[in-house]
Amino acid sequence: VCFVKLEGLFGITLSWLDIDDIYGLCGKGSYPILNTISNLLDFNSNKQSSEKNFNNINDLKEKSSKKQIFCSISSNTETYYGLIRFTLDKIKVDLCNYLLIDYNNSLLSTSTYNQFKILLTISLNDFFIIDQLIYNFRIKQIYGFNIYLKKFSNDIIEQIHIIRSKLSNKYLLTISFEIETNNSFLYEYSNLIQLNNLVDYIIILPFDDKSTKNFQEIKPWNSLYSTSQYNLTYFSMV
Repeated sequence: VCFVKLEGLFGITLSWLDIDDIYGLCGKGSYPILNTISNLLDFNSNKQSSEKNFNNINDLKEKSSKKQIFCSISSNTETYYGLIRFTLDKIKVDLCNYLLIDYNNSLLSTSTYNQFKILLTISLNDFFIIDQLIYNFRIKQIYGFNIYLKKFSNDIIEQIHIIRSKLSNKYLLTISFEIETNNSFLYEYSNLIQLNNLVDYIIILPFDDKSTKNFQEIKPWNSLYSTSQYNLTYFSMV
């Protein structure tokens, strides 16, 4: 949280949110991680400000300077401890802005989640099913899509362009990827800048000492950034 605040990042993504985080089976009580993060980010005041009426997602992004919390769900309906089954409605709504969940996770068919802002996670190769997913979930509260990138391909900009063109302004689009530890990632820096122009948020995985070190290498406020028209403010670390 200190790193996010220091670097001016947009928020934090909690990866692999599971039933022990919900029921406090780790012995720290209910929502031990979520409560800690939200308290440090002053999330309650953030929640009130983000509930104002905005015309579209870009308005929400531009007018809210508060930090956001993304929760990535790892469990499914078969994951449980004893007689306790994990469903999305077990998550405390006011502790999380967005839920990131795989588009074919069984929880989507067994849970009540109309109060959440759901981001369906798909791979870059799944872009052709976006129209079908929008149709299938038209009654549910699907807020957008998260594209998980295993690597930066040569045609990544073109593919993200296609995905962006399929979505109206009312759908949020994020991408998530791991920072490479070798020098090859520096070659993709220009692609990263272009991607920031096409998506709403960039989620960097995972958050540890290695990630913070590599994040410094792509930190935009340097000589290149000062002469660039792009704004890379909306990073979210895990």
